[in-house]
Amino acid sequence: MKKTVTIGRAAYHEAGHAVAAIVLDVPLTLVSIEQQQGPFGLRIGGATFCPFNFSRALRNRAKSEKYLTVVLAGEVSERLWCAHKPTHPIQEIGFSLDREVVREMLKQVFKYRAERQRVLKHLKGEARRLVRNHWNSVELLAGKLEEFKVLNGAMVKRLIEPPKKS
Repeated sequence: MKKTVTIGRAAYHEAGHAVAAIVLDVPLTLVSIEQQQGPFGLRIGGATFCPFNFSRALRNRAKSEKYLTVVLAGEVSERLWCAHKPTHPIQEIGFSLDREVVREMLKQVFKYRAERQRVLKHLKGEARRLVRNHWNSVELLAGKLEEFKVLNGAMVKRLIEPPKKS
């Protein structure tokens, strides 16, 4: 008898981050759905680690935007998953850490609030497009995360990138 695996919210959230990182060629070290203790006593359902030099990226707008799109892709992926599962309403608390990273980076790069809002709207659209275009990869990776809990960047890359033709 085949074992049935129920893929959860955290797996889709972290898979969204990881797939965006691979597609945008942002270095990915690890993706995990193991629960851990976060700031302010929050339980975090997972994490995606992309080595990132904040001060260097701030000098390069294209790199900043890639990284921010990776951060935004987690929420987008989770929202899309919830839309397919009406019995699983969105829980906003899970997005607060990602949103704080985005808010702080935008403050460093853009002086005016209106400009930050315009860029944020654009990057959210990019994250939505990316996740929708690569939804099969998000689903595949979410399933593997439910099975193994932790995957390194090389494993993720092998799972979602098509094999190179010789």
